[in-house]
Amino acid sequence: MNTAEKRVLVLVLSLFFVGTLVRFSPWDLPEIGSVPVEFRDSPEQEIFLQKKEEKSIENTEIIIENEKIAVKKEKKSKKKPKISFPIAINTASLDVLCAIPGVGPKMAEKIISYRKTHGPLKKEADLLKISGIGKKKSKIILKSIKFD
Repeated sequence: MNTAEKRVLVLVLSLFFVGTLVRFSPWDLPEIGSVPVEFRDSPEQEIFLQKKEEKSIENTEIIIENEKIAVKKEKKSKKKPKISFPIAINTASLDVLCAIPGVGPKMAEKIISYRKTHGPLKKEADLLKISGIGKKKSKIILKSIKFD
């Protein structure tokens, strides 16, 4: 047996001994909830909790009928606009441009800024003038767009 194995054996035996000692010890550990705990929140935590409560109350409707109170929460749902392809690239908004394969938010912003400065895109060559769009990306984008 080498020294590393001896150390592991000593560690295992000592852990076994401590576990046995704790298991059969004459004293009991306190039960959960028997020890009073006092939390001292910082002012930042209080403000966070108040804002959280305000947000949960905003979209709540209280209905009182026949002395019964019911609380109805409205669910916020973001409706995504239906997008049909091909997309008119000269009139599309940022969200609609992001739906085009190969176009993310930054690329959509570049397309919009190009439209504002140079006017509407008329052909594939105009698309290639936008920084970040090369031949490969333009082929992908051309499948999903139309020029007005």
